[in-house]
Amino acid sequence: MGRSSYQESKIEEEENDGYDTRDRYDKPPVCTKMKLLVCIFLLVTLGGAAGIVYAIFGLETIKSWFGLDNASTLNTGGGGGDDNGNGGGNATAYQFMQCPVTGEGDCCNGLESNCALKVNEIMYATVHNAHSDNNTEFSNNDAPLEGALEVGYRGLMLDVCKCPNSVTQELEVIFCHGICTNSVRDPAEVFTNIDNFLTANPTEVVIINFELSVGGPIPAEIVDLMNDGMKSKTYDYVGGAWPTMKEMLDGGKQLLLFEHGGSSSYYCVGTQCAGSINRFHDYAMETKYEFGGVDEIEDSANSCAGHRGITGTRDFYAVNNFVPGVTSLPSQSRAAIVNAKDFLISRIADCEAETSLKPNLVIVDFWQTGDLLEVTQDVNKARGV
Repeated sequence: MGRSSYQESKIEEEENDGYDTRDRYDKPPVCTKMKLLVCIFLLVTLGGAAGIVYAIFGLETIKSWFGLDNASTLNTGGGGGDDNGNGGGNATAYQFMQCPVTGEGDCCNGLESNCALKVNEIMYATVHNAHSDNNTEFSNNDAPLEGALEVGYRGLMLDVCKCPNSVTQELEVIFCHGICTNSVRDPAEVFTNIDNFLTANPTEVVIINFELSVGGPIPAEIVDLMNDGMKSKTYDYVGGAWPTMKEMLDGGKQLLLFEHGGSSSYYCVGTQCAGSINRFHDYAMETKYEFGGVDEIEDSANSCAGHRGITGTRDFYAVNNFVPGVTSLPSQSRAAIVNAKDFLISRIADCEAETSLKPNLVIVDFWQTGDLLEVTQDVNKARGV
């Protein structure tokens, strides 16, 4: 078969450069064929290995290793909310608000019976890394925290960082997870949205636990970012008995603020201190928060025991109830297990038996998955009898 005009022109061009490349166009590309055979061999080998892994573990398990669970098939209970947390979505919405018609009785966190209980006697469905949602990398949740508040979650865990501003490189306080570019949210925006929610829902009390994380932020810097409305709604605990829910609300207070992870020596900026943000482990005992699998959570003797806050007052008891995948990324498939109603009921009962404490904050990933809201209200109804 003759050479094409393109091949002839290339030969002429390369001869003018001082070397002859006719062999390249006239001889069969042996090396290329060998590479192709090697590629085919590798693809067949890897494909076979992948097929074996798939057959043994299944697609959902493999996806969970990398935090790539299919959210549409795992929203199984009362979390509610679409991808923006605005109600509807794949989960069956649970009716959290169960109070009498406005004006016909008291209401506190969705139940009339909660009002006579102290703030450390009821249970709060709590979102782990609430700032980490579907808009961020390696997220702990599928939808923003604002949606979680709307459907009934009353506890938020927020990681506070101090990072360089992308424009000026000046340090600023943000919410992030692990590194300054991951799961970023603007605290001022979040605080405004929380304040707006509380203004629209004057019967609700929310607990926020700030983890002082990357860059060494301090509580006073958090307070600086709060608007006046949020500051005015924050209860300033000065010791002694905690107020009842009704006492809190009658005083116009809807927020309990805590922090952990920082040093008490950095609690103030000059003469300004953040007295309204309490040190969490002075008042709350918390379980361990790193579990290698669901079986480790089921080992209640260890998973319910106090990990931090053992020497504090233990007025509050925080139960961590989230399990990452084998790659340590958040796993929605495992959240579907540990957030399920029967699992939660057993875990709460086991932890009460192990510690003689009643859980106040039950903390989960993927708040739209499972039945924590329903379990929370059932527990609070029993406590209010």
